[in-house]
Amino acid sequence: MDIHTLDRRVNKQENGPHKKVAFLVAELWHTFTRKTVEGVMHVLSDENQVDLLVVPVKFIGRSKFEGADKFEFQYQTSAAFLRRENVDLLIVSADTIGCMTDEAHIRGFLGSLKDIPVMLIASDYDDYPSVNFKNQDGIREGLEYLIEKEGVRKICMLGGNDMTYDTRSRKAVWQQILKEHGLICTDDMYEPTNMQPTCRMEATRLLDRNPDTEAVFCVNDNVAVALYDVMRQRGMEPGKEIKVMGVDNAPNSAIMTPSLSTVDADAYELGKQTGLMALAFLAGEKVGKKLVTARFILRDSFGKTEADVSYSQSMMLEEAELERNFDEIFEQIVQLDMATAAFFRKRFVEVMGHTIYYVLDGVHDKAVMQDILTQAEHFFTYALEYADLDKLLSFLDTIHNNVMQSCDDPEIRSMSNEVRAALMRKITMVMSNNKLEQAAKNTDTIQSLKTLVHESLGFTYGNDLSYRLMISNLQWMGVKNACVYIYDKPIVHMEYEALELPEALRLKAVLRDGELVDIPYANQQMPVSRLFSNTYLTKKTQKLVMLPLFFGDTLYGVMLMDMMDMVFTNGDFLANLMGSVVRMIDLLRENNEIQKKLEESVLLLRQNNIELDQLSKKDVLTGTLNRRGFIEAAEKYIEENQREGKSCLVAYVDMNNLKVINDRFGHEEGDFALKAIGRVLGEIITDGVIARIGGDEYAFICGPGHFRKQLAEQIRKGFEEFNQKSEKPYYVTVSCGFYRIGPKESISLSDAMAMADSQLYVAKQNKDNRILK
Repeated sequence: MDIHTLDRRVNKQENGPHKKVAFLVAELWHTFTRKTVEGVMHVLSDENQVDLLVVPVKFIGRSKFEGADKFEFQYQTSAAFLRRENVDLLIVSADTIGCMTDEAHIRGFLGSLKDIPVMLIASDYDDYPSVNFKNQDGIREGLEYLIEKEGVRKICMLGGNDMTYDTRSRKAVWQQILKEHGLICTDDMYEPTNMQPTCRMEATRLLDRNPDTEAVFCVNDNVAVALYDVMRQRGMEPGKEIKVMGVDNAPNSAIMTPSLSTVDADAYELGKQTGLMALAFLAGEKVGKKLVTARFILRDSFGKTEADVSYSQSMMLEEAELERNFDEIFEQIVQLDMATAAFFRKRFVEVMGHTIYYVLDGVHDKAVMQDILTQAEHFFTYALEYADLDKLLSFLDTIHNNVMQSCDDPEIRSMSNEVRAALMRKITMVMSNNKLEQAAKNTDTIQSLKTLVHESLGFTYGNDLSYRLMISNLQWMGVKNACVYIYDKPIVHMEYEALELPEALRLKAVLRDGELVDIPYANQQMPVSRLFSNTYLTKKTQKLVMLPLFFGDTLYGVMLMDMMDMVFTNGDFLANLMGSVVRMIDLLRENNEIQKKLEESVLLLRQNNIELDQLSKKDVLTGTLNRRGFIEAAEKYIEENQREGKSCLVAYVDMNNLKVINDRFGHEEGDFALKAIGRVLGEIITDGVIARIGGDEYAFICGPGHFRKQLAEQIRKGFEEFNQKSEKPYYVTVSCGFYRIGPKESISLSDAMAMADSQLYVAKQNKDNRILK
């Protein structure tokens, strides 16, 4: 069934609500994500009234030692909002999201997606419908080329995470091909990697074990980059001493030196086929599994590549043959629309037809030559960005090689060389100009982002107007539709902790078709079931991305916005920026409330004629001295000890994780913890001065009989014993910084405490992070 038939079937419900498809991806900026999303978006057009929601969730199970951001796990919270009542179908790039974990973990993640129908992309699990690459055919073609045409007898492999289906299947094909051809295949010939360009150690180990290897099959093109580096460090040239093959046809594979032979898995086509299957499902059809063929691309990393010389001179000039080549080289144009494809196809036939005829005619005419090159430059200026560069260069090489091998006329052979070189210069010039234009666009993007940062932080109060300002500034990026949902109360969420989200959020701000929409406070409460379909959003078909709004371990809500080019490349930056903005709004709100309470307190004090300088020197909560009392007592303590020629040890103490205890267990438990700190320190420091100087901060000063290392260990053991005896579900711990004042040292108490505070900052980096028992 073609896309138009499916369009008509889905359009039978055109008077009803839009269907909702959510697409769970790993990282927005990755080329694979972008291409698959664009392919799905191409199919889920405005005509079939299907909304697409792209949800980046990063990588499940990724260790922080593998490059993960400390709070990357917060992206996964977005998936908790996807329910059967707000999403009709989930497309999940499971093996990409789970490329750093095992199948059990991936299945656990899929099982957490409630009862929503799930379709997999670039993944294959028996109990899910899926669209996947048929990489095996392309890999087989490349490996058999090495064996049968290049005579290679030993092929090693740099693999990946054997816990995922995709990498296991690539390894299995390698093993099978070697076995079929009677070649050795041992464990020493295989080395797993992290699948990143940084896997040089793994490549080194493989080459050390196999100094006689003739070729290396890399699980992807990233791994081939690392292998190239290791080979060159050893004075070896890829493609000569060792032939190299990759998979994925990454953007840089064609321009590597030498260019990398690889397997082209067209992510855009994969996305298109997934979109078609999604439409079939939404139309009520039963869907299963579909494979998208991957093709082998022969390049210079196999040594000197063969040129296709199968065309005769008459075939080269046939219009049908030129049209066939256009459709293959400019497949992206063919996918746009029929009128655009027909226009470019006609221009390609004219330009290449004139070029080939000019070469075969063998008559040097500078005016004609210049006219041909002008036509070529004009065509490539507009069409080159849609070209498969490998196929285009291969086509030009094929024409040139055919002329050189089938024609003995030196004039024609000379003309072919001249025209080929001139065309390559034109293509290079167009590519250079395109890069300059892209650089200009990037400059504009940077300026837009700077403006966005400046404008987004330009508010003073933590109220709903701040959210409106925040979302209106997205228009600097060309965003026309966006909305911000905020929790009534921020949620503290730690990694590996079960997350319970509220069943409703507050819709604080909406940008609809480029216009801000006022949301009365009474109408802001929005149930999760209407998160992607509330009446304030645009009525047009939506292509949105959902980003979590968080700062560190605190979740504030989510933001929806148009899925566009700038979001692909700057999604992480936007999430971080908007998370910081929302945190600032929340802090301003809290500050406003505190300021109001302070003003009320001051007024009450004045009304009762209580003077501030009459306040007690004791901290009411803990019974220790407060800051004022500590300064007075500590300065006296220092003076007395220095008069006797003794030193003093000043300590700055800070409680760990008070905010988490307050948020999780309530402020009464936070007060209990603060009191406990005063008691434990009081049992250890029996000959000095102890004070709570504010919030979760303590200070003490003691005499020359104490040494910082021994005292720090005493304090650690003191709190360890307290926590063992305590029945509370949390740990109470502190971090300490020290500074010793010499018997003759002239330093103020405030400066000594500042020095101790700097040591406290160092101690905080290695603090005890345990919170829950």
